[in-house]
Amino acid sequence: MKKIFILIYFCLFCYGILCAQDAKKMVVYDEKQGMNQWHITKMLQDRMGFIWISSWDGLTRFDGYEFVTFKSRPGDDSPLENNRVRDIQLAANGDIYCLVDDRWFLFSQSKGTFINISDDENEKLNKVKTKNRLRLTKRKKVQKMGRKMVDRQGNVWFCTPDSIVKTINYRKPAVPFVLRSSDQARYFFVDRSGNYWVSTQKDKSVSIYNRGNKLLGYLTPTGEISKKYVPFSTAVYAIYQHNDGCIYLGTKPGGLYKLKSRKKDFEVQHISLGNDKANSIYDIKADRVGRLWFATFDGIYCLHEGRVEHVRQTKGWKVRCLHFTQRDILMAATTTGLAVGRLSNKTIGDMKFHLHCREPKRVESLGNSATMDILETADHQIYVSTESAGVDKILSHDLLADQLEFKHFDKTMGLQCETITAMAPYRKDWIWVVGGYTLMMLNTKTGEVRNYGTGFFHDQYRYSDARPVCLPDGRWLFGLQNGAFCLSESELSKPGTEQRVVFTGISVEHAPMQYAVAHLRSLTLNKHQRNLRISFSTLDFSDIEAPCYAFRLHEGDKWIFIGKEHTVTLPDMQPGDYELQVRSANSAGVWTPGIATLRIHVTPKFSETIWAVILYIFLSLATIFTLLYIYLYIRRIKRKQHEVLEAYLALLEDKNGVGQEVTKEREESEQIVSTEEDDQMMKRIMQFVDEHLSDAEIGIVEMAEAAAISRSGLNRKMKKIVGLTPAEFLRETRIKRAQQFLLGTSKGVSEIAYICGFADPKYFGKIFRSMTGVSPTEFRQNGGKADK
Repeated sequence: MKKIFILIYFCLFCYGILCAQDAKKMVVYDEKQGMNQWHITKMLQDRMGFIWISSWDGLTRFDGYEFVTFKSRPGDDSPLENNRVRDIQLAANGDIYCLVDDRWFLFSQSKGTFINISDDENEKLNKVKTKNRLRLTKRKKVQKMGRKMVDRQGNVWFCTPDSIVKTINYRKPAVPFVLRSSDQARYFFVDRSGNYWVSTQKDKSVSIYNRGNKLLGYLTPTGEISKKYVPFSTAVYAIYQHNDGCIYLGTKPGGLYKLKSRKKDFEVQHISLGNDKANSIYDIKADRVGRLWFATFDGIYCLHEGRVEHVRQTKGWKVRCLHFTQRDILMAATTTGLAVGRLSNKTIGDMKFHLHCREPKRVESLGNSATMDILETADHQIYVSTESAGVDKILSHDLLADQLEFKHFDKTMGLQCETITAMAPYRKDWIWVVGGYTLMMLNTKTGEVRNYGTGFFHDQYRYSDARPVCLPDGRWLFGLQNGAFCLSESELSKPGTEQRVVFTGISVEHAPMQYAVAHLRSLTLNKHQRNLRISFSTLDFSDIEAPCYAFRLHEGDKWIFIGKEHTVTLPDMQPGDYELQVRSANSAGVWTPGIATLRIHVTPKFSETIWAVILYIFLSLATIFTLLYIYLYIRRIKRKQHEVLEAYLALLEDKNGVGQEVTKEREESEQIVSTEEDDQMMKRIMQFVDEHLSDAEIGIVEMAEAAAISRSGLNRKMKKIVGLTPAEFLRETRIKRAQQFLLGTSKGVSEIAYICGFADPKYFGKIFRSMTGVSPTEFRQNGGKADK
């Protein structure tokens, strides 16, 4: 009899576990998770939410991600003689009192250091400790004092001899939908009578339920409704009810089945679309004139008046979904792109589609060519789900354009999963987005995303391709790879846990992380510090799954979604002021208002300040003005030198008197240059040149002797006065004299060359052309006009 009672109790206990939605989970923290000391003396939670643990290895802080230990280290000027922390108490200002052996110290959270306290304060803390111990002794709870704790979320923490155990109480919001076996849910459908149909893949079942969620039975291949499980002919992948009330089942690879309702069962008619690929039907839709269209793995087929037609262009296409717009535009999601075509009165087989694929160099193109589902909202916005690029919203108004523009919703926009298998409309402005391991909601107006993952369901789900459907009782039915579950809207409307993000660590220029930053509100980086890494946490110890985070650097900027990553790295920051804001999503997928803010000032180098810019502008202007002055000065000097040269050459021409009258002014020895010494030297040179111009043998040495100056001095003086070397001056003089003879006499070119000191007439012609641009003969013919 005793064994029978035990068996009955065990069965009732198991039944209670299976039916109950409330559950518990235990999490163990030991050395593998970062605990560095098993001898724990006490635990407490401070006002910000950190868990503090005292042990014989110092004071440890836990933020939900890592354990950080504060203790005395060599050379750190800590007053602690050892790290045996036997007790901890929370101070009024949020700091932690630590009892090390028989002496109390204060741990400052803002500085991350231990501080000595007065003897009076130490004695007061000892009295409080003794009083608490006596009180707990009467209640026989001395052994449990400090070794068990309940945090703000209601989680129970207690110490074991070698670890810390956290017990989380939670409630599963989803109710399992009982299927015959743990099989993949393929399709959900609610007919016009309010019954809903559920098809599965491997066991090929089609189960039918009434409005009261009672199983009516299983659809048999002959159309009967069996109370016992009977598989259908093949797995059903699509269900559609036509205007005439007939229900069509698209199967894989059995083709199409038409069900005509009778009193208690259905009349079944099998229709083959063609080959095995054509008989793999993934979706069924009807246009406004009643023609049925089928998405198959051999393209698009149409059934009208008992005749099956194939759209020839789509042959070989693997089509997963079909959608008709109000303007008779047919859209098809295929594995190679999004096909768009207009219905016409022409032959169905000749219908043309434009296939939109991913374009690598165009951001506005489709995110991924492999498309899964198409959804049009009540306000006629069209969304396309992709195999690995999230959801794309069509922005183009003309769906028949050669190029469509898309807006992408992916992980950068907040989606936790980018493999989107199905979509369904939810409430106004919201749609369901079903991913591989995550259920999401997208707001079509604001772009807000809510992720419902393990933290919300307290379970790990792997979703199937089945579109979610709203059941007659208002619950939503979701398909899984191993079953299905129901979710009521009341669970979605619950606010979830309130979270506030707290900064937990800061590393500057790749230095070791500084952890005493929870109270930090502003940070200044010097001119050599440009790299920053910041960690944070929500301090919510109830979450089974880590929350999602987003950050931005300025108020009003677009949020940058970083998923479950709880650190932000800011490399090579530019000088200026920043306002780092971090927010998180709670277990209900809602972004909470508890935003952590840190003002950051990056000090600029001098080269990056406005004063440096002003200095650079001033130096640039000064350089420009200096170069301009030098340029103008050189031009002035060269002009003056040219004028002096022309004056002396003119003086030489006047003295020569070839074809010209000698004026009284030039006969007088007027001073041409600024100094009398230079003028006298030039006159001696001019006299020497005038006397020896026809002598081809004279050179610089003879000129220097005539001017009574050294060769180098002559060269320097003449460059200064006329801008030419003595050799250049002699050549210039000879060419000027030759021009006079060419214009003023009828002598031949060779004779003039010899008279002007050129030993070779050909060399004379070459030099003359190089200086005037024409030959001597052309110069005479042109009347003295030169090209140069």
